[in-house]
Amino acid sequence: MWYAQTPRRRLGQMILDVTIVTWTLVWVWFGAWVNDLIVGLAQPALRINKAGSGFTTTMLDTAARVRDVPIAGDALEKAFLGMSSTGGDVAGAGWDFAQRIQRLGLALGIATSAAPILLVVVPWLVVRIGFYRRAAAASHFIDADPDLDLFALRALANQPMPKLAAISDDPVGDWRAGDIAVVRRLANLELRSRGLKLPAELARPDPPTTAGI
Repeated sequence: MWYAQTPRRRLGQMILDVTIVTWTLVWVWFGAWVNDLIVGLAQPALRINKAGSGFTTTMLDTAARVRDVPIAGDALEKAFLGMSSTGGDVAGAGWDFAQRIQRLGLALGIATSAAPILLVVVPWLVVRIGFYRRAAAASHFIDADPDLDLFALRALANQPMPKLAAISDDPVGDWRAGDIAVVRRLANLELRSRGLKLPAELARPDPPTTAGI
């Protein structure tokens, strides 16, 4: 039983759930925005990587062309191959820097969104799971009049005195006497405070008895 049976509490739970989902989506969006903002700073490094790669390709092509130049071909080829390695170093440095920025953006995006989400979602889950467990446990006991005695006793211990007085002038005495009408009303008071209702067959009053002739 994820939601309460009483309308007011069920509405409150639904509103809270929608609020939590909205809160989560907003912070997920904000975390993605932070990630995109940081990753955008990697564009210059990616351009350096692209420029270094282009320079390397050009030097390698040039080295291949000058290889056949008479006399100086070998020397020219070695010179351009050396410059191509420099371009590779520049490209590698740009790529490494861009990757670090992207990892930083991902970490900051997750940290930015996770902290406020967990701050709200964890207590919400504790409350909702606690309600589910209590409601599921209580539902196993509400199937006959004798079971209501437990909830009536809890009402006597937990509910405010004005609410008890509205049920009976002597709720404890009526409970001890086994007055089924009072027991049902006490049980219903306790259950409703927890978002539950009496089953329909137990909520109906007992039919009036007729005296024998």
